[in-house]
Amino acid sequence: MSKIPLIAVLVVVLLAGAGLLMLAMRPTPVMVPPIVLPTPAPDTVVRPFTLTAHTGKPFSDTDMRGKVGLIYFGYTFCPDVCPTELGYLAKVLRALGARAAQVVPVFITVDPQRDTREKLAEYVPLFDQRMIGLTGSPADIDALAKAYGVFHQRANVVTKQADYYLIDHSSSIFIIDPAGHLVETLDSDMSLTTAVSRITGLLPSKATKE
Repeated sequence: MSKIPLIAVLVVVLLAGAGLLMLAMRPTPVMVPPIVLPTPAPDTVVRPFTLTAHTGKPFSDTDMRGKVGLIYFGYTFCPDVCPTELGYLAKVLRALGARAAQVVPVFITVDPQRDTREKLAEYVPLFDQRMIGLTGSPADIDALAKAYGVFHQRANVVTKQADYYLIDHSSSIFIIDPAGHLVETLDSDMSLTTAVSRITGLLPSKATKE
């Protein structure tokens, strides 16, 4: 074997050894378990609330009485999850047809600092004109989110843009029956047929027949 190939082999071996040494010295990442808040049990009466709708009018839990409420917590600056779930919710409304008149779709922001009434008025109708965007004080939003077991936490991102941040949050659509009880949750993984069936089963008999 010539000296040049031998040197090349030695270089490769040394580099490989250095790489293994670096891997061995690299600290083991600490896995932090996700924060999971307890979801209210089925048939739990929803927490009373009064927030401001994107129309400027007050909206409370009693405005859903007699109809099926569909509540989603998110924020308008959300890059992917919220558009996906709200788009799915819009599809559910269309699939319900005339029966959607007995459904109240609600989007509650977990980012009241940026999601003003005006911002919600621009954002929410893009998915469906029947959807109601709600905002309020941080204290009211936090208390309501906690009551629903919704986790949300600001996540600062390194960027040149001042005050840029995202929000990590839970993603479920809560189904509220006409009597004001939390029945169950649904999300975009559920087929439209199943979602429509579950919602229809809660509608007043007259609306179900339409």
